[in-house]
Amino acid sequence: EQNDRLPDVTTISARFLPVLMLEDQPEVADRLLELASAVRREDAPASGLSPYKGLFYFDESDSDLFFGREKLTVSLVERLLFGLEAGHRFLTVIGASGSGKSSLVRAGLIPALRWRQESSGWLVYVMTPTAHPLEALAEAFHGQSQAQSAVKEFAGIAQGLQKTLDRLAKKAGAEHTLLVIDQFEELFTLCRNEDEQHAFVENVMTAALQRDGRTIVVIAMRADFYAYCAQFDQLRQAVSSHQEYIGPMSMDDLRRAIEEPARRGHWEIEPGLVEVLLHDVGADVGRTPEPGALPLLSHALLETWHRRRGHTMTLSGYIASGGVRGAIAETAETVFYDKLDQRQRGIARQIFLRLTELGGDSLTADTRRRVGLDELVSRQEDRDVVREVLSTLADARLITTDQDVAEVAHEALIREWPTLRNWLEENREGLRLHRHLTVTAQEWDASQRDHSMLYRGARLAQALEWAAEHANELNLLERSFLDESKSLMEKESAEHEAQRQRELESAQKLAETEKARAEEQSLSNKRLRQRAVFLTAAFILAGILALVSGIFWQRTILSNKLATSRELSAAAVNNLEVDPERSALLALKALDVYDTLEARNALHQSIPEMHLLKNIFVSSGGVPGVAYSPDGRMIATMSLHQDVKLWDADTGELLHTLVGVDDFGACVVFSPDGSILAGAYSTQVVLWDVPSGEIITILSGGSQEGVAGYNVGVGQISFSPDGKYIATANMDGASTIWDIGTSSKVLSLMAAETLPPKAIDYSPDGKLIANGGDEGTVRVWDAKRGTELFSRELGGIIHALSFSMDGKYLAAASEDGGIKVWDTGTGEIVSSPPRQSGMYDIDFLADGRYATASQDGTTRIWDPLTGQQVLLLAGPNSTVISVDGSPDGKRIITGAYDGSLRIWDATPGGELMTIPGHTGIVWKVVYSPDGNRLASASVDGTVKVWDASSGALLLSISGGEDVADGLISVAFSPDGKLIAAGNMAGRIIIWDSQSGEIVNSLNAHKSMAVELAFSPDGKRLASASWDGTAKIWDLTNQDTLTLNVHPPATTITSITFSPDGKRVYTGADEKFVTEWDSVTGQEIRYFFSDGIEIYSVAISPDGSLLAAGHQDGNIQLWDVNTGNKIRVLTGHAGLVLRIAFSKDGTHLASASFDRLAKVWNVNTDEELTSLYGNASNVFGVAFSPDGNQLATAGADGTIRKYTLRIDDLVVLAKSRLTRSLTEEECRKFLYMDACP
Repeated sequence: EQNDRLPDVTTISARFLPVLMLEDQPEVADRLLELASAVRREDAPASGLSPYKGLFYFDESDSDLFFGREKLTVSLVERLLFGLEAGHRFLTVIGASGSGKSSLVRAGLIPALRWRQESSGWLVYVMTPTAHPLEALAEAFHGQSQAQSAVKEFAGIAQGLQKTLDRLAKKAGAEHTLLVIDQFEELFTLCRNEDEQHAFVENVMTAALQRDGRTIVVIAMRADFYAYCAQFDQLRQAVSSHQEYIGPMSMDDLRRAIEEPARRGHWEIEPGLVEVLLHDVGADVGRTPEPGALPLLSHALLETWHRRRGHTMTLSGYIASGGVRGAIAETAETVFYDKLDQRQRGIARQIFLRLTELGGDSLTADTRRRVGLDELVSRQEDRDVVREVLSTLADARLITTDQDVAEVAHEALIREWPTLRNWLEENREGLRLHRHLTVTAQEWDASQRDHSMLYRGARLAQALEWAAEHANELNLLERSFLDESKSLMEKESAEHEAQRQRELESAQKLAETEKARAEEQSLSNKRLRQRAVFLTAAFILAGILALVSGIFWQRTILSNKLATSRELSAAAVNNLEVDPERSALLALKALDVYDTLEARNALHQSIPEMHLLKNIFVSSGGVPGVAYSPDGRMIATMSLHQDVKLWDADTGELLHTLVGVDDFGACVVFSPDGSILAGAYSTQVVLWDVPSGEIITILSGGSQEGVAGYNVGVGQISFSPDGKYIATANMDGASTIWDIGTSSKVLSLMAAETLPPKAIDYSPDGKLIANGGDEGTVRVWDAKRGTELFSRELGGIIHALSFSMDGKYLAAASEDGGIKVWDTGTGEIVSSPPRQSGMYDIDFLADGRYATASQDGTTRIWDPLTGQQVLLLAGPNSTVISVDGSPDGKRIITGAYDGSLRIWDATPGGELMTIPGHTGIVWKVVYSPDGNRLASASVDGTVKVWDASSGALLLSISGGEDVADGLISVAFSPDGKLIAAGNMAGRIIIWDSQSGEIVNSLNAHKSMAVELAFSPDGKRLASASWDGTAKIWDLTNQDTLTLNVHPPATTITSITFSPDGKRVYTGADEKFVTEWDSVTGQEIRYFFSDGIEIYSVAISPDGSLLAAGHQDGNIQLWDVNTGNKIRVLTGHAGLVLRIAFSKDGTHLASASFDRLAKVWNVNTDEELTSLYGNASNVFGVAFSPDGNQLATAGADGTIRKYTLRIDDLVVLAKSRLTRSLTEEECRKFLYMDACP
């Protein structure tokens, strides 16, 4: 308690009064002691229990403190009870992370049901899936001791759970059993065993859907995992039909959630504090609370309560806690740096990384993960220390522990603690590799260390290379797994090499034997001419044997080429994170040796990672200044050795060298209209006329002796938005504003007793100027009056400042690696990433991100709102000292101490193109018939139309604002004039593809309209739905033809017209495709498959081939004329959601939940390439009309374009190269002393 740390009156009398020299002033001393005693009584926190839970959820025992969700709780109870009467025993509670789902079902729904007479006698079980959902399910009923027998029962039959719950209910005399499955998304994030996933879902749904059954199931799930239910038919249907969406709390509800727990505990809240809290979560008048704000609010309330004054929670205590946005980070930072020593901090870092389940894409956030103690212990001698760290973190309520299992207290910690975010973003792919190793090692150990589960090939090489650099991060099991994998690899390599040598020796011996035999036959010919017939036969035989020998020899050569190409391909993949350019060079070399699938895939993977466009040597003295011209056509550079040069921004060609002054260069910047270039030197600023290259004027401030003789040079310079003024950071020891027309000083900005500033920037509207320097303080001034508005501390020497393009934010970077972003309106910190290597420049980009130049040779791009690093550009091996963004935000330029100017692609990684823009999963993408446009449908409720060449957004059409309005299918009409899209509620909307005006709207289905297809003449539209129906709509007269599926299907997953429009083909949750007469709606025949549920159907352009993608990842092909199966394409590891034929019918593309798109040769079964780059599941694929490019739709909200012709791919890769392999790289990877 804080009152224990306050000095008592005796201490004050003994220690402080002598210091204040009050011995001779007893009246003053007595008054001081009286005040101190009163302050102690009034300010000391009163004892008692906290009314707030912080990051922990509310449980049933906390129901007396759970407020604000009363109406929603009543709604849930009524839905369950009314649903029970109607025969529905399943309900999904769905909402965003941090919306309070767990607390609602645990502290709201369950107690409310116990209070109702009709449900008071129900049995209630609550569980979370964990990494082993069947085991968790069994433990919920039987405890750990009896769980294993129940697990076998659940895994064996789908009725296992139903029988168990019926037995328990009967024994307890309960009419019903309520099973609450909280954090249902763990089934997808933590469980890696697909068989166990399916067994769990089958048991749960069998119990929930049992007619007149006793079991009622409620699941609570994050909204961003909604689409993951698609792979389970019964679950998908139930979630779609029976769900309660949890939105943000209203202002009044939030006020109750704040005030009522305090009132119940007899705590007081200082007037005004509630209003501040509501404002900070975005819930004051006229605003909707921010998504995920509840855990932030709860933790801020708990920390404010810890800082209470007596019985009162105060505004000063709230501010000291860090507020809604900063309380979690403040607590975590305090615990990490103040309560842990250096060794413990290293262990804590690994704990938090292992307790985080990495999101599959940019739209699926990172989640928490339960981890056992054994996984957290890297070395046996660390076990006790790990326990101590876990205890410290648990005491601070950052994590929870239970029986040697730990997890973070709430996912808000993962989102809101910048230090943890930075750890996760530093090497996300490395973390994914480590996580895959962790899970695989655990599965290997669980299978009695089966050798077939060990790593091999490229996977092993990649893991070993990572492990060599992160040995301290491996636990005992992971080390053992890698050691066994390496031993097996060495054994198999030795056996393979021995076999290859045996084949080579055999071929050589055969050739020598046949040569000797031929010589012997020749000698016999001379001696025995009478045996001419036999001699001729012998020669023929020798020739045949020699041919056989040659074939063996050619096979050996081919084998060597294949092995070399694959080895180089593996090396290329392993170097993706280390050096993308090296990766591309190795992939190209692999293709030169032999065109293998591995080489193509390696090149496809390397191209998106190649952000460096050009590397230009400028000067041997370093490049402290770089700038784009306002039109983006030119680049200016300033070197330390005076040189100012202008370059063509596209070609990198030197255009002009400007004559400057004999002084050290520091900075360069264009005027807003691009007509003037300003260069800062140590003691003066030179202005040039850009078209002529002539000097306009030189601004000089005379002596640079600043405060206490501090000599620092001019530093940064900045033009006013109207181009009439220029601000210099340090001229005569102050920031100076100059009138360019008269070359005279207008204003001087200098705070009293401060060091001269080094950094300066105008706000975009010209009203503000910010400066900073060696004292580590950022000051914001009124640009007209020269009055200081506010100041903020960063610490360290500030080298650069930058306002965002809209003026809302100000960012500063310091030499000690500090970065802070402030809100210019309030002065509050928006984000502050953990300190990096020293920062020498910072610049906001046109798209709102900002870039930093670092001492460690990297350039980093950041999100200003979250403080997360979004892109890392590695190189050169020299300090980067200047950075600037292009006007369109797509490129950045950097200058470094090694004298280089580098031009970078600042967009997210893509091969031909990555098109961001959607804020939800993109379910489908299609090309327009002429190939000039792309249309995409997303669950964010929009259809967007893009220029297929440039990626520019042409049209954005909204399908509505409700969750049910999310769009999941899209199709162009054959003439390209119309776009049709289907939404999650079953509605179909048809728009004019140019104007975006609605042409037609059809209330088509009761559930998701997952697929649409126009007839070849464009007069009809076919639709398939998860409600189990398929329909054909006549767009001229609105007539509807319903296809009556026999036997009835739970869901229809796909539909397509034949090329002549006479037939329609549908796929469903069955093992066959149905062919229909598109005019009469009569079934014609079935195409039976060997696979399980069908998710996608496509027919070749000539109508001869039918293809279907299955849940097991296989693709079945049939001959349409005969109905016979032709072949099965295997290779995907997840369900195939979309397939598409190329226009010439020779290739088939597939989109899968294994995060890959693949392209196949349908005539040979050959997999031509696997396309990487999608951070999560691939939902759609579409060939361009010429078949040379492929577009994919991803769960990460992006559309990606790839080139398919290998020649084009090689040209694309070479166009992005800035160098060749070095001599050292040739020796290491090509085993050559010199590069060829």
